[in-house]
Amino acid sequence: MDDLVYDPIGLELIAEMTPASFREWNIQMLGGRLEGLPQSVIDGVNDPEAQLAPLLAKMLPGDQLWRCRKWREPLIGHEGIALVRQMRPIIYIRIWNY
Repeated sequence: MDDLVYDPIGLELIAEMTPASFREWNIQMLGGRLEGLPQSVIDGVNDPEAQLAPLLAKMLPGDQLWRCRKWREPLIGHEGIALVRQMRPIIYIRIWNY
């Protein structure tokens, strides 16, 4: 996965997530509905565990998933999900670019 970053720097932690809330966030980012989207997109959204597999595989007791973002400049940046250990992002998957 190209967008997998180890020991990311400069991420803002936004909200703790679960696979279910990750799915809902993706639907929200897609305009609130899946109808009319390519089947590959729908399949990905409906299987959050597959998208989060690299993070879920590395989780230890006490680890959390957090929605994060990073701005390069105003209105330019990205959001994604990080595996967070002791409030420090360990691995980050970029999901949405602005």
